[in-house]
Amino acid sequence: MLQFIKFTFLAILMFCLVPENAMAQKLEKDELPSLKGKKVIMVYGGWDGHQPKVFADRVNAWLKTKGAEVTVSNSLDIYADEKKMSETDLIIQYWTMGEITKEQEKGLLQAVKNGTGLAGCHGGLGDSFRKNTEYQYMIGGQWVAHPGGKIDYKVDIVNIDDPITKGLTDFDIKDTEQYYMHVDPNSKVLATTTFGNKHNGWIEGAVMPVSWKKHYAKGRIFYLSIGHDPKDFDTPSAWKLLTRGIRWASGSKYQPKENTFNPIYSPRTGVNMNQWKNLIDKKLSMWDVFMGAPHTSTEIEGYKKFDDVTKGTPIGLNKDPKKVFSVIEENGEEIIKITGEIFAGLVTKKEYENYHLTWKFKWGDKRWQPRLEKKRNSGILYHSIGDYTDFWNVWMTSIECEVQQTDCGDLITLGNVKAKAPAIKKEKKYYFTPGADLVDFSWNKGFETGRCFKPNDPEKGYGEWNTMELICVGNRSIHLLNGEVVMVVVDPKANLNGEWKPMNKGKIQIQSEAAEVFYKDIQIRSVKKFPEKYMKFAVL
Repeated sequence: MLQFIKFTFLAILMFCLVPENAMAQKLEKDELPSLKGKKVIMVYGGWDGHQPKVFADRVNAWLKTKGAEVTVSNSLDIYADEKKMSETDLIIQYWTMGEITKEQEKGLLQAVKNGTGLAGCHGGLGDSFRKNTEYQYMIGGQWVAHPGGKIDYKVDIVNIDDPITKGLTDFDIKDTEQYYMHVDPNSKVLATTTFGNKHNGWIEGAVMPVSWKKHYAKGRIFYLSIGHDPKDFDTPSAWKLLTRGIRWASGSKYQPKENTFNPIYSPRTGVNMNQWKNLIDKKLSMWDVFMGAPHTSTEIEGYKKFDDVTKGTPIGLNKDPKKVFSVIEENGEEIIKITGEIFAGLVTKKEYENYHLTWKFKWGDKRWQPRLEKKRNSGILYHSIGDYTDFWNVWMTSIECEVQQTDCGDLITLGNVKAKAPAIKKEKKYYFTPGADLVDFSWNKGFETGRCFKPNDPEKGYGEWNTMELICVGNRSIHLLNGEVVMVVVDPKANLNGEWKPMNKGKIQIQSEAAEVFYKDIQIRSVKKFPEKYMKFAVL
């Protein structure tokens, strides 16, 4: 009994010793820190054109709903209060084109170095103190121009795996300033924008970070260039970016240090190595179309039709009379619609190697001849080389990551290709099996089959969005379906001119193959190695 009393007393004592801000140390379901109990300083001022008080009032009201303990200040003197700063978990600053004294700057820099987070947006953080280079070094960028003044522009989400951006898609922002900045190329960029030719045409195509995260010693830094007018945050995605970024920055003192140091340039080549690139736009400007032969049942004028479309005369390059490929918009998302009515390929204009490709797809209702009674089918063809007509007069020599009902992720060789996969034969079919011996796959003479099946079926139900991934590094690639590794491909080779050569790079094709299908969130980025969690599959 005495032992029970002692245990109970110790338990109560430990509960009483839990810090008041214990909740602040926890991550919520969205993997971002809670603000409950955290001490936050909201500092606003500087140029009145940005309506700093309106911004501060809006953010302050939100902070209170999250349980934060907020101190609002319209003076930079608070930065020189050493005790106050040492007790602070997070600083949110909205102060444009001001001047900061040495004492104020020293207090701010030291607090962040010691682990106080710092977050803000637009000129309130990215154009605050133009004479203070150490401050700019801490933030990771400095505004230099906004061509055209207040305009409409698009924001591209480029890091889809980060908790700050998870679930967000590209969005438009209206009647505001598109910031051109001098930036630290080593920060972790979350979103970008691309400049057009209407204003300052010489920067057409320039890609500029819109949001990033980084560290300054122990302190987390979050920046968002949106926010010229507080109404910018009436755009839901912009508000989510800001508020999620604020929450992330508040975790400096409580969560393990995250690696936000992401150099975008390779030491040898200078090529961007990290950022996701969205491959969908309204004009499909990053793709060519190659249209195959129409079936005899296709309603089309001016083109010869064929019973066997695999041997027919193709319609040709960048000719799409039936609008097989188009971009539609649903709930603010740009989606590629593929009718499937004619066998065809949507082909990237660029070649890719050493990359991570991700996409989402779902099946439509329609099916067409010559596959009217067969499974709905499409496919991602990668390392595509040779002529557009190498396979069935419509697709290039390539490796296929199958997109077909119940078979998504299967390996299929197209054209004069061979590749290996760890597999075991069951009832006349080969199935991918991690740890098994490598089997050669090709449709060429001397090979048993050119197809390896995935071992299970994590595909979601008809009409639901599925997520697929393709990771290619060197002579190996991994196919993933809804987060599961379903295939590993090893040492693919192609024989185009009488000699087998390694097949480690090429264009990417999306098939139209007699079934209606929709693709969205097609993103690609360069990689140097397989992610750690998949390394065991890649090392055979």
